Formats: sequence, C-alpha cells, structure tokens
Amino acid sequence: MSKKQSYALGIDTTGEDIRLALIGNTGVVGTRTARGRQSHSERLFPLLVALLEEAQLRWTDLATIGVGVGPGYFNGIRIGIAAARGLSMALRIPAVGITQFEARSYEVFRPYLVVVPTRGKMVCACRSDQTTPIRCYIDELGEYIDSTMNIAGYRCEDIAAMHGGTAVSQSEPLAVVVARMAIVRSAGNVTPPSPYYLDNPWIGRQARAPKG
Repeated sequence: MSKKQSYALGIDTTGEDIRLALIGNTGVVGTRTARGRQSHSERLFPLLVALLEEAQLRWTDLATIGVGVGPGYFNGIRIGIAAARGLSMALRIPAVGITQFEARSYEVFRPYLVVVPTRGKMVCACRSDQTTPIRCYIDELGEYIDSTMNIAGYRCEDIAAMHGGTAVSQSEPLAVVVARMAIVRSAGNVTPPSPYYLDNPWIGRQARAPKG
C-alpha cells in the first residue's frame, strides 16, 4: 500500500462500544469495533495497533485524528479524548473534536432533528435551527418535530413513526464520519478536543415526568 496517501484516524468512545476507522485519499482503509462495556482504557490502544497493522500502516502515516467528544458516557469520552490528544502531541498532527450531534447530522438535509441517548430513559435532541440541545423523553419530542423534518440518530425510525417526519439512517459508521469531518476541519484553526457533556444545569430543560 502506498504511503504517499494522507490518512485520518477516527475514534469514537462516546457509547458502550469502541469504534475506530482509518480513511485515506481513496476511501475507507479499515474499521474496528469492540462491543460491550468492558474498560475502554484497556482495549483502546490494542485495537488501534491492530487496525494500523491490518492496514500495513505506522503511527507516523497518520495526518489527522478525529475524536467523538460527546455527549455520551463520561469515562468513554475522557478516554477517547485523552488518547487523541496524546497521539496529537506525540505525532505533531491535529486532533479534532466532533460532537455526536455534528456526526449524526452529517449529510442530513435540513430541517432535521438529531437525537442521542442520555441518562435513564431520557434523550437529548437538537434541531438544525437550534444551537442548544433540549433534554426530554421520547414521547415529548413531538412538539419539536413537523412533517417536513428529517430525524437522525438514536431510535430515529421509532421517533418518526411516533411523531412524524422522515427517519434518516447513517450510511457510514460513526467513526468513519468522525474521521471525514476531522479532515475538513483540520485545514483551519484547530483547538485541542475537549469533552461535550450534557450534565450541566444550563443545557436544555429540567427533567420532567413523561406524558401519561
């Protein structure tokens, strides 16, 4: 395999699974997924090494790193960001943070609503015309959805069936999208990735009981 290509690494540890992807100038080079809630800290780097070895690449072949910064699992987010920032410093390449809202709305036509799971039975959602997400129960999302809206992310088909709109399933794995977005953003001014948490009092509405 030619080493003249530029390669981007995508890391997503925002959920229970670890998702990794390598993409080059010609497309997706490889992906890896480790399922389950075992320690992300113990599994992440062995998976990264295996992914690079499978693609016959070295660390120094990487040009950009994209990492999921949340919302999601607290420890998973921290571990993924720490790995991306450490590799960025060691390899002197940019690391770019991508939120789940950004990644799950990738190539989704406006108007849209992106939904991600949060603690308990609640979800967090953000419309294409909003900058701040709201937190509520799935059966409360109807007040944010109209018939012209595309629904992306967590349980998008169930939500569209319940409230209207059109479910849009992502055509590529989340880690691939994270890597693709990182390539574009690394061409500009890049700040080190930092966590995007939802458990702050300024985000969305207060939790309230579901209807019915």
